[in-house]
Amino acid sequence: MQLSALSRGFWRWYDRFLKYAFRATLVLLMFLALAIGFNVLMRRVFESPVGWVIQGGQYTLVYIAFLASPRLLQMNAHTRMTLLTDRLGPHHARALKLFADLVSSAICIVLFYLTAEATITSIQDNAIYRGNFDISRAIIWWVMPFGFLLLLIEFLRETWHGFLDIREHRGVIESGDHEPTAPTGKAGY
Repeated sequence: MQLSALSRGFWRWYDRFLKYAFRATLVLLMFLALAIGFNVLMRRVFESPVGWVIQGGQYTLVYIAFLASPRLLQMNAHTRMTLLTDRLGPHHARALKLFADLVSSAICIVLFYLTAEATITSIQDNAIYRGNFDISRAIIWWVMPFGFLLLLIEFLRETWHGFLDIREHRGVIESGDHEPTAPTGKAGY
């Protein structure tokens, strides 16, 4: 019983963390839009572009991608194989989603390992990106293994729910009852 309460507490904290990380990416996106607009103004009107905007924008996009994607996955707001799954029956659509979640989990494990190794190496080598401003590669790269770890957690969570869903509906199929439609997976903002 305590493990269940502890588990619910962890997931509640984890979900809240993903929401805040997603909101942070919205702030970064707003900053990026304002910085690009400022750079256009400076370049077109004053003929004096701001050099750090392009380089800083590239780094900001890395943060946006890796901090937002776990929450987008959680909200089902990501690209899905609907062209295929809409043509399958509910049972086969669930099985395909489960398979895709397992493959995605495996890919996240590999990418987590590779990006973590590259980040650790960049820390050990004190690697620096040089440009309009110098910045340590580790400051940019740490978000990659972190993002892949969060994605892995989400894909494993989806896999677990997929197993439970298939197990629950297997009894329905074996009894002869049929489901009206396959799950749609529409995003809710």
